[in-house]
Amino acid sequence: LVGRTERVFAHRSHVLLIIDPNSAIDVQVLRSGARAILVGMMRYAELRPLQYLTRLEYLDGRSDIREDDLMITSGFDGIYPAGLPVGEVKNLKYQTDAIFKSAEIVPMEELSQIKEVLVLQSTSDKEES
Repeated sequence: LVGRTERVFAHRSHVLLIIDPNSAIDVQVLRSGARAILVGMMRYAELRPLQYLTRLEYLDGRSDIREDDLMITSGFDGIYPAGLPVGEVKNLKYQTDAIFKSAEIVPMEELSQIKEVLVLQSTSDKEES
């Protein structure tokens, strides 16, 4: 998943990338189904050059999540279909006095290197047209 098309023009489009701080996506762990909100933070990953990070918010402290777990779209936000790969869990943290866990997510694609994308039209867009 790269992002969401915001505006379309004759020869270009504006896309809200998943790394943008204004982006929020309902995601889940592929292995366990644990859900959270993926929020952009536009920070470079130290281990993967040219790669940006995002972060998880509202990840329940009891959630079954591990380092390197694959995060996918849940489909519950009504924007993205379920099952699109988003990224891998890194820097998972849990404080004993906290309700939520925190983690950074490294996107599946190096967004600065993308040359082509596949554009999906949501069912809600079809109904509005």
